[in-house]
Amino acid sequence: MTSEIARAAGHAPNTDQVWVVLLTLDHPDMPEDVRPFRFAQASDDLISRGMRFLPYPFAFGLPASDGETLPQSRLTIDNVDRRLITTARSLQGPVAVTIEVVLASQPDVVEQRWDGMRIVRLETDRMQITGSLSYEDVLSAAWPVGEFTPTEFPGLF
Repeated sequence: MTSEIARAAGHAPNTDQVWVVLLTLDHPDMPEDVRPFRFAQASDDLISRGMRFLPYPFAFGLPASDGETLPQSRLTIDNVDRRLITTARSLQGPVAVTIEVVLASQPDVVEQRWDGMRIVRLETDRMQITGSLSYEDVLSAAWPVGEFTPTEFPGLF
């Protein structure tokens, strides 16, 4: 939590502050008129930092962090808009995901942010769009990336 209002609300036994979760989905192949999709777990449109977030039902679990495996969780979005399901079915490759938490009273202050996640397996049906959220697997990447060969680095030989 970054703001005093959020800290006070988080530690208070009761508060009139409303926490709002914001979801941003982006992919280079999305149509320009909907790119990126921005949703808020709210009853009305929310403007945060000049961006419009549409009220939309979705749920996700926070990624576990055990230090041994890459954090993973699930994202479920209700299928209530034909544009979303049509776009989801047409995308190839991972979809970039950003999840943020703001207070309704100060939507321009991001209290918590998870970015760099990707939807790696997207499943759709009549009712929901579900995906596995994961971070890029940098722990399994080869190091060093290249090889020191006479062709690539003639000055070494």
